[in-house]
Amino acid sequence: MVWRMRHRGKSEPSAFTIAIRRTAELDDREVATFAQWTRDIFGAEEDKYEWAEPDWHVVVRSEDRYVCHGAITERVATAGGASVKLGGIGNVMTPPTWRGRGLGAAAMREAAAFMRDTLRVEFGLLLCSAGLVPWYCTLDWRRVKAPLSFWQAGGKVRWDEEAMVLACTERVWPEGPIDLCGLPW
Repeated sequence: MVWRMRHRGKSEPSAFTIAIRRTAELDDREVATFAQWTRDIFGAEEDKYEWAEPDWHVVVRSEDRYVCHGAITERVATAGGASVKLGGIGNVMTPPTWRGRGLGAAAMREAAAFMRDTLRVEFGLLLCSAGLVPWYCTLDWRRVKAPLSFWQAGGKVRWDEEAMVLACTERVWPEGPIDLCGLPW
């Protein structure tokens, strides 16, 4: 997908491309770039948990530069005791110099369409801090108020921050405790 956006205060449009690629398709430079962004943007928070390896990456570029990234992990988990097919969204990142241009929103819209149309998941699910909830709400994600747990080396642990879901089908989100049935994303 290619689209054009105007930078604030500039008259010439810039082209941005979005590609969704399997993790195995990323080259060493891309892996290193996104790992560095994760350290720079999430810092020590990233080290609190062991994270799942994503299946897919949403990569936004401007000419020869990466400007935004998100990851998707496919998983069957449970909510309220019912199985749910999920697309787990993680590592949504835009370096500070590229923020405020709608890149993250464009990447999330593309990820949602991919999860719905290609992966055919029932819901998207993401974990975030409270400060990000309003932004995700503008993209039709909704907060889930249920205990959420996932696996770690010492056993199951509980997520104490926010969880949000995006309906990708007509199914209603099952109320009740959520178990990611694996590592978080």
